[in-house]
Amino acid sequence: MEVFVNIYRNQDGKIEVESVKEVINELCKKIECVKINVDISNIATAEIIANDAQEVLNVLKTIGISEKFIIVNRRVKLTNLLKFTKRGKIKYICPMCGSNSIATVSLIGFTPPLYKCKDCGYIGRLILEVDA
Repeated sequence: MEVFVNIYRNQDGKIEVESVKEVINELCKKIECVKINVDISNIATAEIIANDAQEVLNVLKTIGISEKFIIVNRRVKLTNLLKFTKRGKIKYICPMCGSNSIATVSLIGFTPPLYKCKDCGYIGRLILEVDA
């Protein structure tokens, strides 16, 4: 299945998974989910009861998600961000890989836009803004 899935730890240190609603529903049939939030653009987020991201990865593979479409959140190296920083216009930077090849995927009403990195495939609402 060619659907992007983002696995990360929330502010409380709990594992959350973000993807389309159908994937989250299938995931929650196989692993315990505490809460599920779905936004207007059909993107769902679920808090997962799991020991680590590897446990979630294994379940995602059993429901047919290819590992190349699974993103495990990691920090961007500061040097990757600084090489794009100049004075002037704002430039969007991917929070996963530090690339500036960002496309806006959706703009719906009052919800924040959804961004996609053309280099690493990250899809999400979180994006870094730096001076171009």
